[in-house]
Order: sequence, then C-alpha cells, then structure tokens
Amino acid sequence: MTTAQKKLWVACNPDMFDGATRMSITVPKRQEVIQPKPFSPGPVWTLGKEVDAALQEWYAAKGLPVPPDEVGIGLQIDAATAVEEESFLAAVEKAEQELPSVIPPFGTPEFWDYHRKKKALENKRRAEAGLPPLPTKKELEAEKEKKRAEKAANKALVDKMAKLKI
Repeated sequence: MTTAQKKLWVACNPDMFDGATRMSITVPKRQEVIQPKPFSPGPVWTLGKEVDAALQEWYAAKGLPVPPDEVGIGLQIDAATAVEEESFLAAVEKAEQELPSVIPPFGTPEFWDYHRKKKALENKRRAEAGLPPLPTKKELEAEKEKKRAEKAANKALVDKMAKLKI
C-alpha cells in the first residue's frame, strides 16, 4: 500500500462474509486534474492577408521578387471588405428598426402590427421599383368571384352542349 492510498475497515455481517466481522476497503488518493491552458486564438487572418501570403509564396517559389504594383493588394481587399461589411451592418440595423426579425405569435395584436408594417414596406419597395402595389383583400375577393363566375359559365356551356349532344 502506497502513501497515496488509505485503508478503511468497515463492519460487516459475519453470516455473509464467512464469519468476518470487518472488511478492509482501500481508497485510492484523489488524482489531481491538470487543467489545459485556455485557448488563445492566433493572429486573425483576413482575406487580404491570405492573398498577400499567397502572392509572396508564389513569387518565392518562382524565385522572383513581388512586383511593386501587387504589394498592397491585400490592404485594398481588406479595406473594400470593411466598407462592404459596414454597409451591410448598417442595412441590417435599418431593417431591424423598420421591421423586427422575430415574428410575434400569430393572432396577437403585435403580429397584426408586424404584418401591416411588412405589407407597407413591400408596397413602398414595389413603388420604388415601378411595380403596382400588392392587391388588397377586396381585390383578391373580386378576382376569386370573377373566376368562380367564369367557371360557372363554362360549366353551364358544357351542360348545354351535353343536352344538345354536340
């Protein structure tokens, strides 16, 4: 038995353990857990840095120096990406202000407010594009009624032709 282990004696039933009144239990020493070092990310590689590294690697493999007109390409790419990202985030913020990204539960007053705002924004977008607005409920019902009338007229014509056996 090493110093890392402890021996305990526990009372037991002599009928079950061949007449033994005590039994020894060896408890191993608790092992210490070694915590891994916290993850520290390395340098952030942007698309521009990757392009610069690829250009340097390619020209080094050819044994040529990097031409001066290709030296700052990575910085230009990173600047363009940053501008694009900034405009995208601004557009997302604007859209969030106009219409929330999470749709409220159906049937609640908030849902109907959301739906009205969404329809108004769509009509505004369509007007800017030179398209007609979305049809209203009355217009949709009138269109359905017109289709029903056309179907009924066609059915009446078919029935009339069937009676004449044409």
